[in-house]
Amino acid sequence: MLFVDISGFSALSKRLTEQGAGGTERISLILNACFDTMIAAIDRAGGEVIKFAGDALLAVWKEEADRDPASCVRKAAECGLFLQRALHRREMLPGLPLSLRVCLSAGRIEACPVDGSGRGLELVLAGEPFVQLRACSPHTEAGKVLLSEEAYARVRHQCEAEPSPGGGGAFVARFHAGAEAGTETALDSAEASGPFPAGESGRVDWEAEMRTVSVLFIHLPDFHERLDAGRLRQTAEAIRLAAEQHGATVHKLSLDDKGCSAIAATGLPAYTHENDAARAVKTAMAVRQRLTELGAGFFDRAGHRTRLLRFHRQCEQT
Repeated sequence: MLFVDISGFSALSKRLTEQGAGGTERISLILNACFDTMIAAIDRAGGEVIKFAGDALLAVWKEEADRDPASCVRKAAECGLFLQRALHRREMLPGLPLSLRVCLSAGRIEACPVDGSGRGLELVLAGEPFVQLRACSPHTEAGKVLLSEEAYARVRHQCEAEPSPGGGGAFVARFHAGAEAGTETALDSAEASGPFPAGESGRVDWEAEMRTVSVLFIHLPDFHERLDAGRLRQTAEAIRLAAEQHGATVHKLSLDDKGCSAIAATGLPAYTHENDAARAVKTAMAVRQRLTELGAGFFDRAGHRTRLLRFHRQCEQT
């Protein structure tokens, strides 16, 4: 499983949002161009993108019964190396280059379709690769591809790599030529993507909108290592009902290097109130109460436009 995170996007977004709706639209254009390059490369390497999480994505390579298990790791790692060459340190605005953090894990994944937002099914994944991602994520470095210990063990004799100084795997530099070679060459010979869109106002229909919202990130560590389909659906339903109770909207169930989270918000179009920030706090407290009653483990914190609120006992008294 390959995790790719775009670093530097927060600074870029801040600079562009200062330009108003036109700058906000350019954020979308730049992010889409980055993802276009990633998706095309992953597809050419035989992988499949399964989830987007803000400015990051997850992709998987499925092992075939008649193939060497190491071949999937090699293809994914070569794809990661290609993405670093194609996108790392690419300057989007003067003095604002983007960089990539790439991490690769290996193992068995469980999947479960869940209606997390009330608008259709989403695929939720869990398993050992997510445990590895969580362990390796603090040790990733911009411009490099980090393999978890389990992933590196499968290809250690096929590549040149150096141990991660912080532990948790190895940074792969290149692969040796051999029977499984070819993915990296095919990627490098593919047509490179054109320049990132500049987003001139004369060529774009501006649809962006500057809006103040309050966002909740509800972390669900119970579902990192294994999936209990019934319990997961109960948890998603509890979060959705708590959100509806206070006028919030569940956006999606997200997957990243920290595992599974539900993302909800107040202040979205058609769901705007004068007290949206207070509604977000009430929603978070209602979610905690409902999940506690279910016995579902989660981290009681919620993201907000002032970055992060932590709900301690004194919050219940406000």
